[in-house]
Amino acid sequence: TNSVSLSWEAAIDDVGVTGYHVYRDDQLVQTLSGTDLTYIDTGLMEATTYTYKIRAVDQAGNLSEASNAVKARTKMTIEVSRPLPPTKLRSAHVTEHEVALMWDAPNESKEIMSYQVYRNNVLVGEVAGETSLYTDKDLQENTKYSYVVKSKNKEGNLSEESNKIIVQTSKKNETVPPLEEEIVKESTEKPPVAKETETKNNGAINKGKEEAKVNKNTAKKVSKQLPATGNKVSPLLQLLGLTIVSVTILLSYRRQKKSHQAKQPGTNA
Repeated sequence: TNSVSLSWEAAIDDVGVTGYHVYRDDQLVQTLSGTDLTYIDTGLMEATTYTYKIRAVDQAGNLSEASNAVKARTKMTIEVSRPLPPTKLRSAHVTEHEVALMWDAPNESKEIMSYQVYRNNVLVGEVAGETSLYTDKDLQENTKYSYVVKSKNKEGNLSEESNKIIVQTSKKNETVPPLEEEIVKESTEKPPVAKETETKNNGAINKGKEEAKVNKNTAKKVSKQLPATGNKVSPLLQLLGLTIVSVTILLSYRRQKKSHQAKQPGTNA
């Protein structure tokens, strides 16, 4: 923007051209050799018009007529307005095939028209400036991806990159526990049946003993060892217990009858 580039064709002279003089606004600014056919004038003011002429010099020091005048205008330096980048880029949610990204808008967010999302340095999406969320889809499971986000203003200028993050998609069924594990866990938490029956029956069945009172007069107890089967007794054991009780009652009754007959005189046994 602060320079002008010039070029010309070689001059023809009977004696021979030894050099060229470059004039800017009729002022000599540079002397060149006879082989130089280009020149770059630097250190100029921007947005300014200059007039250039060239003269050839021969071995005798004679100057040719001036070339045609050329006007050149330097450009004005255009200051590019770049928006600020978003901050605090982070992953909000990650699955097998999707990554949800979030970020914070910069302080001067009014000029931002949109945000561009880059995955592995490739543009994959763009959202409006009022949005600070983007979901990247159709990804490979258990794979790492790098992300950056850039702001874009109304002139189309992009900001610097945001902070870079690396996100790894989850494995298949990583967040869902297997059904077998749930079933095993549930079964192991159940209290043993023996403890429940022991509490309900005061330990009578689980201790393996069955007690029965057979006669108030004799207060005789019959005990039989039974297997610890919970709060249920098999029908065979119940029948055996009833038989023992019946026989005991019958024997007791006969003894009482004999004793009563013995007390009566003249009674035969």
